[in-house]
This record gives sequence, structure tokens and C-alpha cells, in this order.
Amino acid sequence: MNISIAAKIMNKAGKQITIEPDKLVEINPPYENYHYLKKVREEWEFGLLLVERQEIPNEKVIKLFKSEKEAAVYFLMNRLSAFYFAKRIRPFMMKQEGFDIGGPEFNERKFHEAIYLVGIPPTLFSLNETISKANRIIVEVEGEDEKFIVKYRGEDGKTISSTLPVSKKRALFFAFKKLFLFHLFNKEIKDLLLEHGEGNDITDEDISVFLT
Repeated sequence: MNISIAAKIMNKAGKQITIEPDKLVEINPPYENYHYLKKVREEWEFGLLLVERQEIPNEKVIKLFKSEKEAAVYFLMNRLSAFYFAKRIRPFMMKQEGFDIGGPEFNERKFHEAIYLVGIPPTLFSLNETISKANRIIVEVEGEDEKFIVKYRGEDGKTISSTLPVSKKRALFFAFKKLFLFHLFNKEIKDLLLEHGEGNDITDEDISVFLT
């Protein structure tokens, strides 16, 4: 993948991106911070331009990459994740306020009811299971102090990413968010990647960036 293809995919998804020579910039309302990806000498720089409440805009470097391909995939996954959360997940949470997703009343029963309403297949997650399963969001007990961790397991059942130990309510929220994103990736992003000839090159690690 190169930055041109990344920009095309993101714009097709509804996330507005401008492309300049060796640079991608997300389009945000005036006077709002925005992320960028640009080539700096032999490296690619992913960063945030701080505009809000700044007399002079200030660049904050977040991550550096050695190749355009690696940088383009990361930028695409990172920014589409934020875009889908803002445009699809947060509105659902606000509309279905009775579930209190992320709040003190969000429990395991409401978790199951919410994911059923979204249409997320039960094959995408498991709660408190010890059997290693592939392509799943897993919630597991960690230690003996009632803390939980949320894992993403890739195609071979290997754990790709994991949260820090948190309370069960926080774990259920993290699991809901990751599940919703995983569902959207399988339902929409995969098709966009295939349409642009990039579907076979996306790794579990790339998907993990989208789920963060």
C-alpha cells in the first residue's frame, strides 16, 4: 500500500483526506487539531498538528516508520478507527442510553443485549473462556483480584494485543468497543481493501491498530 491508495480508501469510507507530495492530511473543521503523515528525509512521520488554543501551530510526532507501506497502513487503520468510533459507535451509545455503555450500570447482560442489537456474531467474542480461539475478542480474568483483561487473538489463535488489567465494567466496555470495530472491519473495511487490491496484505497486527 502507498499513501495514494490509503487516501482513496479513507475517502471512500467517508473519512476526508487530502494528499500532497509525500504527505497525507486529514480534513477537520477549521481551528481543530488534525493528524498527518509525511516523509521526512528517509523516514515517514505520523503526527498531530496542535492548532486548538495555540498561538503558533505545533507538531507532535507520534510514530516513525521506515517504509511508506508500513506508514500508510498504520495511518489508514488509526484514523479510520477514530472515524468509525465517532460516526458509528458513539452515536449508537448515545441512542441506546438505556444500556449505559461504559457507565456504572453496564453489565454482562446489557453487553450481550447491545451486541445482539448491533448484529455482531457471537463467534467474534468469548467471555471467561480458557480455550484459545482464533479471530476473537476475549475477556479473561487476570489474577485473583477480580481484574480483567481484553485480548485480540488473530487467525492462528495467537494473542496480538491485550489491555492492562481493569475492572469488569471497564473490560466489558473495551470489549464492546473492540467488537463493534472488529464487526465493522469485517463488514465494511475488508471490502474496501479488496476493492483497492490490498485485502491480502493486511496482517493481524494491522487489524489490532484498528481495534485500539
